[in-house]
This record gives sequence, structure tokens and C-alpha cells, in this order.
Amino acid sequence: MERFKKILFFADPQGTNDTALNRAVDLAERQGARLTVVDVVEAVPAEVGRLLRSWSSEQLARLLHEERAAELESIAERARDRQVRTEVRVLTGTPFLEVIREVLRGGHDLVIKGTTPAPGLDSTDMHLMRKCPVPLWVLKGSYGREPFRILAAVDPGPEEPADLNHKILELAHSLALREGAELHVAHAWQLAGEHILRSGRAHMPTDEVETLMAGVKESHWRWLNELLAHYARRKVRAVPHLLQGNPAAALTDFAAEQEVDLIVMGTVARTGLAGFFIGNTAETVLERADCSLLAVKPDGFRTPVQLVE
Repeated sequence: MERFKKILFFADPQGTNDTALNRAVDLAERQGARLTVVDVVEAVPAEVGRLLRSWSSEQLARLLHEERAAELESIAERARDRQVRTEVRVLTGTPFLEVIREVLRGGHDLVIKGTTPAPGLDSTDMHLMRKCPVPLWVLKGSYGREPFRILAAVDPGPEEPADLNHKILELAHSLALREGAELHVAHAWQLAGEHILRSGRAHMPTDEVETLMAGVKESHWRWLNELLAHYARRKVRAVPHLLQGNPAAALTDFAAEQEVDLIVMGTVARTGLAGFFIGNTAETVLERADCSLLAVKPDGFRTPVQLVE
């Protein structure tokens, strides 16, 4: 069973709320994990100190650190009251860079953060999804609703990375068992060039297009069932769903219809371009879905972010 041992909670003031904090503390308590509460403050430019009469830039930076540390301690006390081993860190620099560096320094195996209230995809969320080396749980939507529903989004097939699909399912099964949640597994597919085949330019009869669609659909069902056969004896039954259409749209629509609370899905780094996706499905799902998302990297992923001495 997958279990998190060291959880990093990014207490960004723009995205942190009781929902995000409660989920982080609950998970740490149930998993018996250590919890580190962090935030990142920007460095105080030297010119600011020159404009102040009573404060240097170093003194102002120290004050900002102390104020934020006191705020984080109040968050940490709520976790400690539930016997969760919790520490606080205030970092300086660019938020996504310092969070990833803290992950690398501290050996954390999960990052949790809330979403910002502003529309669209926050740049910090985007960078963390692309570059964070451990699973990233971005929290939004409801909390505490029953039954809790988890949707594992997989992409089976002979040309897809099997290790990532299994990583997604292992994690989703583990969380479903610990949360007492319903588990759904979805695979979204579409026929490349379908609109061209159905147009007059291709000169393909409608019945041939339908026969082709049926054959492709059957293949995807087979791949999904072959993948789920490995999990047939698990305590939590996974309900399979084959969705047709653009993956991001199909997954977000399905999640809304089924009142899903958490989507677990993968992000894949493109060879030679560290930190970028093949496609932007996970980003689009995070931006459009009204539920939380747990983004998982494939085995062997290496973050382009480096530790600094």
C-alpha cells in the first residue's frame, strides 16, 4: 500500500484556506506522516533599504520572516493538537523554485497546496505541476462530502507508459482505502482525424467510419480492462469508464457529472525538454475542474530545478 511519510504543505496566503489545511492535516494524521508547513516570501530589494530611514533591507526581510513564521506557527498548532508532528519553514525567493528545493532538501514525498481564488491557472501551480518531482495535490472544491469520490485518469495502450498508469492506480487505490472512498477509473479516447474522415474531403462512407470507430473503441476497452485486471483482488472495487472525446474536456465533464472530489492523473515530461508536458491535459483539467487534482510524475522523472548552496 502506498503511504506518504513526509508531507509538505505550501501555505501560500493566496491559496491557503481551511479546506486545504484540513485536508493536509487529515491526510498526515491518517498516514502517520510528518508535516512541514512552508511559505515563500520575496527577497527585499536592496534599493528598498536605501529608501527607508529606520530600516535596512536586511531588517525588513527579517521582520517579514518573523511575521510570517508566527502566522505559520498558528497553522502548525492546529496540526499538533491532533498529534501530527509538524514543523514550520519560511523560505525566500521564487515560490515554485523554493518549494521544489525544500522537497529535495527534506526528502518530502507529497506537496499539498490550495488554489488561488483568481480565475485561470496560477503560474506557481503550473510550474509545480511541470517541475515538482513528487506528487502534487492541488486542493479546491468541497471537503468532507460523503461519499468521497476519487477518479483515476489512466491512458492504457501498447504505446503508453505502463509504469505511470500503475503508479496512478496504486496511489488512487491506497487513498480510496484510507478515505473509505468510491473509486472510479476513466480512460478518455478519440480517433485522430475523425472530423476529416467524416467530411467530404476523405470520401470515406459513413458506415466505414462507424466500423472504424467501433474497432478503435473496442481496442481501448480491451486495454483498459487488461490494465484493471491487475487490481481485481483489491479491497476497493474500481468502476471503469471509457470516455470518448478530447481527454481534458471529457474528464472534467465526467468529474462534474459524477461529483468527483479528487482526480488522480499523470504528467509526462517530454524527452529533452525538462519540465514540459506532452500535451497540457493535466493543466487544462486543473484549470477547468471544480475538484482537487493529484498530479503524478512517471518513474525516472528529474526536476530541472537545482539545489543551491
